Amino acid sequence: MCRFSPIFSVPLIGPLNSSVPVGECFLHRLYIGKRRRPTRQRAGVGWPFALGRRPCGWTSPGNEDGARQELLRSWGQGPLLVNYVGHGSVEIWRGLLSSDDADDLINGTQLPFVVSMTCLNGFFHDPSEESLAEALLGAKGGAIAVWASSGLTEANKQKAMNQELFRLLFHGPSLTLGEAAAKAKAAVSDMDIRKTWILFGDPTTRLRQ
Repeated sequence: MCRFSPIFSVPLIGPLNSSVPVGECFLHRLYIGKRRRPTRQRAGVGWPFALGRRPCGWTSPGNEDGARQELLRSWGQGPLLVNYVGHGSVEIWRGLLSSDDADDLINGTQLPFVVSMTCLNGFFHDPSEESLAEALLGAKGGAIAVWASSGLTEANKQKAMNQELFRLLFHGPSLTLGEAAAKAKAAVSDMDIRKTWILFGDPTTRLRQ
């Protein structure tokens, strides 16, 4: 069981075991690799990217089935971080991942930090359903921590916070996930975003670089 606060949810879960430095990151592509810069590209649906230990690869925009399979495959390779930008709801990344998939994810001890730039993935306070953030955090092969929203916000306003989180984690002094999440939220003025984004996990966790 987890205890929730407006900012953090702290579970009983082991330490992160990932260790890859990351270069500059852009959105809208599935990305697996290290120190490689994916190209910015438009997409008709939301796209995740994963940062891990394997050679760089991605799926073609618009190929939703291919993107789902690539996401599940790359998750199993133990990425450092998975970032999703696109349409979603309480239990889903549209066409790519759902709470029902969480227990089927396999990556041993290489649990990623999941950053979810979509709506409602962190809607934990409905006793009748399990949010995607909760499902990933509780799954054996899911996530070491999840940063997700419990509400509805505008995508263009999420972008600045997402970019600030990456800058804080990978282009500055070492911060805990809690410190980086708090600073990233403070960098945007939209109060809906600042109030609804929740870090599910131990805020004292650090990404190994």
